[in-house]
Amino acid sequence: MYGNLVDNAVEACSKVPEEQRFVKIENKYQSGILLLVITNSKTGKKNKSLKTTKKDNIRHGHGVQSVRKVVEKYNGTVSFTDKGDIFEVSAMLYGIEVKE
Repeated sequence: MYGNLVDNAVEACSKVPEEQRFVKIENKYQSGILLLVITNSKTGKKNKSLKTTKKDNIRHGHGVQSVRKVVEKYNGTVSFTDKGDIFEVSAMLYGIEVKE
């Protein structure tokens, strides 16, 4: 899940001018709860359906479904927010154990 989200964020921001590119990754863990927020720059066109914009939609466009499955496994919540020139994914997972 995490790798796909970061890959998508990097790919999306690579399409904007270099001086406007960014990927911000935040995470916080407390008492079995993990909060993960990934924010990235993107082109200004909104994608309300969250479907892939790639021509090969057989091999691409499964990221949102994959993330939702992982979040469901951990009884969590996820939101995808397209603000035009910024995209944000926020996921909260419950019952996460830290292994040392």
